[in-house]
Amino acid sequence: MKRSIRSAAFLAAIQLFGTACGGQDTLPLELEEGTLTAAACSEWAEGNTYTAGQAVTYQGAAYTALVTHTAYVGTNWNPRDTPSLWSPGGNCGTPAFTVSLSASPTTLTAAGSIGLTAQLSGGTGTKVEFYRGSTLLGTDTNGADGWKASDAFSASTQNGTYSYTAKAYTSTTNATSSAVSVTVNIGGQPPPSSIPKHALIGYWQNFDNGAKTLRIRDVPAAYDVIIVAFAEQTAIPGQVTFAVDPGLSNALGGYSKADFIADVRAKQAAGKKVVLSIGGERGNVTINSSATVTAFVDSFYALMNEYGFDGLDIDLEHGIDAANLSTASRQLANKVGSRFVLTMAPQTLDVQTGGRYMPLINNTKDIITIVHTQYYNSGAMLGRDGKVYSQGTVDFITAQADLLLATLRADQVALGVPATAQGAGSGYVSPSVVNAALSCLALGTNCGSYKPVAKYEAIRGVMDWSISWDGTSNWAFSNAVEPHLNSLP
Repeated sequence: MKRSIRSAAFLAAIQLFGTACGGQDTLPLELEEGTLTAAACSEWAEGNTYTAGQAVTYQGAAYTALVTHTAYVGTNWNPRDTPSLWSPGGNCGTPAFTVSLSASPTTLTAAGSIGLTAQLSGGTGTKVEFYRGSTLLGTDTNGADGWKASDAFSASTQNGTYSYTAKAYTSTTNATSSAVSVTVNIGGQPPPSSIPKHALIGYWQNFDNGAKTLRIRDVPAAYDVIIVAFAEQTAIPGQVTFAVDPGLSNALGGYSKADFIADVRAKQAAGKKVVLSIGGERGNVTINSSATVTAFVDSFYALMNEYGFDGLDIDLEHGIDAANLSTASRQLANKVGSRFVLTMAPQTLDVQTGGRYMPLINNTKDIITIVHTQYYNSGAMLGRDGKVYSQGTVDFITAQADLLLATLRADQVALGVPATAQGAGSGYVSPSVVNAALSCLALGTNCGSYKPVAKYEAIRGVMDWSISWDGTSNWAFSNAVEPHLNSLP
């Protein structure tokens, strides 16, 4: 799968921070209404954790952190000598008035309340407003015992993911916190919606590569599972982060984090699943040790809580440590519970006998939701019958699916295809071929020369790369495939 490189976004962000510690004509970066990153610079020191955008001084010069990282003792990742972590220059003016928000608990499994606490810095607060989404929950005008509020939940009908923010005021300014997500799952019940028996799955591109640029809300209702491509690894091996790509936001005329989160919740309210993917054609996440497993699980779980994602999609195409990746997947599943969605998008070679994904699939098949192998950019592969089949044909798709169906249940297998010819370097087939493959696998009709060993009426469906490319063709793919999925028994 294809993705964009976001280095240009980093450079643009650094330009906004200014070029000199305490220098003139530098403007702080405004992230939220009244929330500024300007802060008095401290001297860089090993052992500290620095956040992206934080300014420090080192040997008399100012530097700004490119990514969030920990300057581990002994590594000497000082700002002067590690340009991958630091950029020269930084805004070291008057400390900004800021507010941060925490919630406890972040997962509520029985009737009770979510406690919200705001922390203010850089000024004297006069009041703090607490919001669930855009709804004002309450206002605290006395911070003597801390700035606090709560939100009560009493029944499983209220289960879902909620986003909270705090807006703090002084006599002259205000600041809004980053959003904090809380999951309510009273009684341990799964979400009210589930993936349909036959589902259409698509990747949403968090970048602009010439395909139609879309907000999550723009994704047609035909798509049952929306996979967000992609999370990014930070400078810490295994740790991942996610943000709406600035280039995509610009192409859309503005698309904020709050907009994205609201769109995710709206799709979920409509019965859809929204999953975050790792990997892609150019991306990789290092999960090859207990330390990187912990870094990945902690950071990915935090993203699920922050943005409301339903689960993880594994699209790693460059090196897989099956044992540690299996451990990470299972730890996430245990943290999230029954609502966790686990999908995978291996390449065809990866699910051949002895392929790199097969140990991972065998280790986790009890928690796998769907595996949608990429039946493109492949070349010829062996089918379940041991014969060679060339991509771009109904026989290739059915023979490859049948091979995986020797390991997984039919409801865990979907067909991965490009939505348009531009979506892949090779292997594109028309929607009519996709529908024929579905009929062959589910009903035993419209097959080519390859005949599956059984009828798989529960075959899960179809994944396409990507929803954006489908939009470029005026939804020709989903308009043809989704009705056929609905016609299957």
